[in-house]
Amino acid sequence: MRNHVALAAIHGTLVSWLQYTLNCGHHDISQACQNFIKWNLELVAKTADFGNFDLDILVSLLHQSSLVVKDEMTLYKCLEHWLNYQASRLRAQLLPEEVEATLYQLVIAVMSPVRFPMMSPRQLADLLMSPLTKKYKEFFVERMSIGMSFHSGQINRVKEVSMSEKDGALLFEPRLYTVDTCSSLLTIENFHSLPSYHMRTLVFSSHSSLAEYAGDRVCEWVVDIYPKGVWFKKFFLIVWQGTVEMPEHVKRSVRLSLTCKEPLNSNMRVKIGVLIYGLQDGVEHIARVTEIIHRFSKKDRVLNLDDLLPFEELNPQQGSVSENVVSPFLVGPNKDMLKLHIVISPAN
Repeated sequence: MRNHVALAAIHGTLVSWLQYTLNCGHHDISQACQNFIKWNLELVAKTADFGNFDLDILVSLLHQSSLVVKDEMTLYKCLEHWLNYQASRLRAQLLPEEVEATLYQLVIAVMSPVRFPMMSPRQLADLLMSPLTKKYKEFFVERMSIGMSFHSGQINRVKEVSMSEKDGALLFEPRLYTVDTCSSLLTIENFHSLPSYHMRTLVFSSHSSLAEYAGDRVCEWVVDIYPKGVWFKKFFLIVWQGTVEMPEHVKRSVRLSLTCKEPLNSNMRVKIGVLIYGLQDGVEHIARVTEIIHRFSKKDRVLNLDDLLPFEELNPQQGSVSENVVSPFLVGPNKDMLKLHIVISPAN
């Protein structure tokens, strides 16, 4: 089952697999299913099986900050789809008055973990036109007001919500959003023909603040990816005793080096996500996620992430495995493209 999780998602059975393996205690397989759903939610949400999500399991997933989604509005729409499915199912089973009472409880359960402060003021305004929002106006207006308090800089209100609600602080924490204001896609084509120690560079910018009141300041980042190992050439180190020759060194590691070109303050804390795509049963999907919280400053502007992927899994021709083996982390028609998404958001 674990080797066909992506295919199960495409065929609309993955949610059922997750719930079955959880009930049976198959933790390794259930974790693989959960990771796939968590990292490829939009793909799974398009299938009819998404409507079969058990409420408790879905709510547990919604509390996780490692959920990968374009933005919080996209997540809201996925949940709207799930609620529509529940409404159709309930109407076939219950009396009209029971349907409405049950639906109201479901709305509160799945929409309470939605991080409305992570939506832009424009998106919050657009929500007022949603049929679901209109139907349960009192609940949604209260949740949306929390979002507007965050964007207008009402610090006391933010602290109050963080302390008074269960997991309230999570409402103000970003997930792994792939929207272009905080992420960028990096692809390396013709991977098999790349020389050893090849480096590819990406320069992009991300918003320095999640709140509207802080303005549109951006921070510029330089990403250097070393998919075929790192070669440290011989150099001379000047110390107070004199000059010391340092020998060359080769590191068989898939390294990502992230440089903050100009930290906007002396202690800039950010959440970094590296989303790596893979291919399983012909299905391209996010196959691995590395997530880290890091502080950048004027003196500490570089973060190196080693062993982003197992070196021999990405470069089987350079390892001990058969030359005919193709890395599961290479995608594209010819299975020769390394594809990853870099996500950087301010961490509160």
